[in-house]
Amino acid sequence: MAEFILKPDNRNASEAAVIQDIQDVAGRLGRTPTLREYSSNGRYSASVIRRIFGTWNAALGKAGFAPNVEARVDIDRASEDVLRIAKELGHPPTHREYDEHGVYSSKPLRNHFGSWNKTLMALGLSVRFESNISTERLIENLEEVWVRLGRQPSWADMSGPASKFAARTYAHRFGTWRGALEAFVDFMNADESPVNETRAQSDEVADPKLIELHQGVAPGRTARNVNLRTRFLVMRRDHFSCVICGRSPAKDPTVELQIDHIIAWSKGGDGTMDNLQTLCTDCNLGKSDLDFL
Repeated sequence: MAEFILKPDNRNASEAAVIQDIQDVAGRLGRTPTLREYSSNGRYSASVIRRIFGTWNAALGKAGFAPNVEARVDIDRASEDVLRIAKELGHPPTHREYDEHGVYSSKPLRNHFGSWNKTLMALGLSVRFESNISTERLIENLEEVWVRLGRQPSWADMSGPASKFAARTYAHRFGTWRGALEAFVDFMNADESPVNETRAQSDEVADPKLIELHQGVAPGRTARNVNLRTRFLVMRRDHFSCVICGRSPAKDPTVELQIDHIIAWSKGGDGTMDNLQTLCTDCNLGKSDLDFL
């Protein structure tokens, strides 16, 4: 019967052991190894190297070698490595995730492109963590994800392709991911009359992050463009599905839902919920054609 043997657990490797291994790899290659060469031939991972020494150059110095040009990182090769990690993780990596899983350090890339977000954008990857994101954009994104899934999103859902921002961004803004969900629901369930206060984490305290989003919501014949809250309430009422054909993004990701005025605005219809319905793009286009007959 074959014997199963685990490889050594290298997560708690000592500095001396790593230095010895670098020297052993250099001896086998006959030259100072690059980080990529060491990752292919050495015992320890790039994340172990960075945890102990900070950088590959520092590790080489401790092992008695002079830094080489390759160790300063070829941006093209490092960029390819970022794309590899993004594919493995299933989402654009944060700089910390890349430092943990990638061959190189994120620092040279951040220095070259100006920031990690600019690195991701330069590589055609979406930015999951932005600074200075408005509360309105966060609420709008959460509404889009909720509609697309047809249910309350989980923390993990926000790391998928349906969301522009990760759950960690919401937790940072609202205190916790649950706090973000509660703030969203409070906003969406508020009265249609102007609201200046909202419940935040079970305390009846005005949330300054949401007050601005409540302004200007008035009853009666509303503006022609349907606001974010009304859009969500109509779609929720219609079970996040087209009321004509029944298709939904939860069952078919290619489906896009829109809010339609049952009585066209040009014919006197208003923006109240009684005059609004959820249609998919195809059905809405077909209805628009009929309106001109």
